Amino acid sequence: MTPTLSRLAPLPCLPKLRRTPFWAQALALCALFAIGGGAILDDCGRHGDTQRQVSIADYIATGDVSVLF
Repeated sequence: MTPTLSRLAPLPCLPKLRRTPFWAQALALCALFAIGGGAILDDCGRHGDTQRQVSIADYIATGDVSVLF
């Protein structure tokens, strides 16, 4: 006899989840993605050397060596 999923990992909350309307599940998933996306938004598109590149651009524009340090 092969073990089934219900015997390996019984999920008591699964019947309640099946009674939840699809739109509520979709809304909860979208909210989860929005919260996760908002948590990593500050890191999006930034590189570690951004400040160094700005300093080099300022040096090229002004010719002032002190902006590099």
